[in-house]
Amino acid sequence: MSATTTDLLWALLAGLAVGFIVGLVHFLGLRPTAALFAAGRPGRALALQVARFALVGLVFFALTRLGALVLVAGLGGLLIARGLVLRRIRAGEPPLPPATGSQGEARR
Repeated sequence: MSATTTDLLWALLAGLAVGFIVGLVHFLGLRPTAALFAAGRPGRALALQVARFALVGLVFFALTRLGALVLVAGLGGLLIARGLVLRRIRAGEPPLPPATGSQGEARR
């Protein structure tokens, strides 16, 4: 393999890894965001939601600077992380923590 091919492979692997890590952070952040909304704290929930999207946007903007193939590899990593988080939830973890107290009973 030539140096440019090796460099491209390392860049693709880095894009995949970065996309995977950002995907885990993003999709695992859904539960706390939903819990904040359910607990009647929309301000904090909205701030967390904006922070999650800003992180993904900034990282993917940085990946665009490295090239289209690296960006696609990053998207692949994000989708792999999404699949793993969904599999974890479907394996038995509830998607939201149970509501407690009088507020939780009123919303049922």
